[in-house]
Amino acid sequence: MISRFYVRSWEESVLKVIFEPTGMEYSLQADSRILVELAGDRTDAEVVYGKDFLMIQAPTQGCVRAWDQDGIELEI
Repeated sequence: MISRFYVRSWEESVLKVIFEPTGMEYSLQADSRILVELAGDRTDAEVVYGKDFLMIQAPTQGCVRAWDQDGIELEI
């Protein structure tokens, strides 16, 4: 199963997006977006929202991919 969704920043400030379990961080500028893809049979991925960050936790390393708004794959 593959699930895809966008993470988008509507605020004027920068939103930090963190991918776990790798700990990779990306700064999402206002009006920017990241396409996130979760793949696999497990359903225990979660998204955690904090005051200045959004964390995407995948159940196992390698089952999450992401691309910036220009279609360039992010290193996770």
